[in-house]
Amino acid sequence: MRRGCRTLLPPLAAPAEPGAAYRSQPWCAARGFAAPNVQVVRGAPKNVELTGPGTVAEHPLERGDPPVDLGIVGQAAGLFAVTNIDDILILSLFFAQGAGHQGSARRIVIGQYLGFAAILAVAVAAAFGATFLPEPAIPYLGLLPLALGVKAAWQAWKHRDGEDDDKETAEGGPKALEVAAVTFANGGDNIGVYVPVFATAGVGGMSVYAVVFLALVAVWCFAGRYFATRPVIANALSRWGHFLLPLVLIAIGLLILIEGGGFGL
Repeated sequence: MRRGCRTLLPPLAAPAEPGAAYRSQPWCAARGFAAPNVQVVRGAPKNVELTGPGTVAEHPLERGDPPVDLGIVGQAAGLFAVTNIDDILILSLFFAQGAGHQGSARRIVIGQYLGFAAILAVAVAAAFGATFLPEPAIPYLGLLPLALGVKAAWQAWKHRDGEDDDKETAEGGPKALEVAAVTFANGGDNIGVYVPVFATAGVGGMSVYAVVFLALVAVWCFAGRYFATRPVIANALSRWGHFLLPLVLIAIGLLILIEGGGFGL
């Protein structure tokens, strides 16, 4: 051994994997410029950092593992798709109704996010033990799309002859709060699905679910607008959309009421 170098101590257990503990390796003061109490490790894995005199440890962010569990991401995407597949149809009808109306697409997207954010907020709160929305009240959320469907049917009947087209072009189309109300009511029964999943996922997993859900809301909005602007679909929706939207909203409202046993149905 060269004069002036520290004594080489054998490793604790001949580590072969990243993260195994190493004892001090020789440090020659004549060749280095590090502080005397810092040991340089040669031959150790790259993803290590000094934790004290003569020791190294694996850096937790450099283990090669993904920072987010891809399994949870996949589960979140699948759960969102299964519980919100019907929203694409509703969004397509909303976008078709808003065609030619200034700012309607922006209002629809905002309304969709508001409605789904409300669903997430209630589900997260319930996962932590709060009950802002008692289970017996969920069936009566069907009154929201039912009322909006009746309103849309009345507007379609009132403007059946194409009157006030200029005014409708400037001011018409779905309102953000109307879209939010339909989204929340249609997804109200999903809260019962989300709560146990969130409760078992923990805070970190819950955050992943929320981020994935909110990202997929944008995908759903894009898909809804995409279908509403395809020539064949757009022509059909432009011709029948003002009748289909009220029927779909009324059907959703009645379905929520009946399946939940609202009013003893």
